[in-house]
Amino acid sequence: MGFARTTLGKIAQHRFDKCLTVWVEGPTDIPFYEQALRKLDCRVKDAGGKYECLKLAKALKEKEHPYVVVLDGDYDILERKRSWHRRVIMLNRHSVENYFFEKEPIERVCCSHARVSFDEKLIGKSFDSSVTVVESDLLELMVLDIAHQRSQTGQKLFINIEELLCNRDEIVFDKRRIKKVLKDKIEGVNKKVIVEVSNLVKDFCRRKRLIDLLQGKQVLRIIRHLVNKRSKKRRSSASYLSPDDLFIRLSSEVWIENVSDDHKSLKRRLYRAIKDIQKNGKVLGIEEN
Repeated sequence: MGFARTTLGKIAQHRFDKCLTVWVEGPTDIPFYEQALRKLDCRVKDAGGKYECLKLAKALKEKEHPYVVVLDGDYDILERKRSWHRRVIMLNRHSVENYFFEKEPIERVCCSHARVSFDEKLIGKSFDSSVTVVESDLLELMVLDIAHQRSQTGQKLFINIEELLCNRDEIVFDKRRIKKVLKDKIEGVNKKVIVEVSNLVKDFCRRKRLIDLLQGKQVLRIIRHLVNKRSKKRRSSASYLSPDDLFIRLSSEVWIENVSDDHKSLKRRLYRAIKDIQKNGKVLGIEEN
């Protein structure tokens, strides 16, 4: 492995780069952050996973290195925690994809893909019903999935959410399949842990939407199902949007306007972190004391 790909190499890059670096967990996240930061002189880079981002965050806390680290919220957002450092930013939702689940951006992508006017509102009330259905049908699954994670059983309930979706142009889950998963996966988890997680999730839902807590890749699959089904219903010749194409389109659409408080908060924290470095002259090869 080359030095530049090691944690120490990544930490040292500010000595050679002409603009500051924002480290994110994976390469697929980059378009989302590039759109959010397009007005600033910075570079978004893939750290190589959560573990690498955590190591960079720890080094930043210890040595005040001139870079920014962004961490997915994951299930950690269930419990409010203070940030490690003003330039270590944790998402208020599970992952980047959860920031895509907003009505207007999805509507624009769907209408554009079907080649119809935005005024046709192909998504319409389907969006609101999707939010409701996720909360009513997936709550128990998510509680059990989080309980498994906390119990370190290695069991994962959400491999591919499309296996739980019915073949309709709305978001409808197969409740018989969900019950089967719950029955098959209940073993190995302490009931006390399930109760604790259930209370945390219910408290979370009083503040936010359950879909903000769902794993990001599963959220993208729900969006893709909705967009492809609704656009295909309107125009049968419409092709199916790939996950990558959908990700790129939504990465741009969600930053056209500040669609939620979470979007505003994320952009504000990113801007503040970058300006903090620029203000202190810690870029352009200037070494820390």
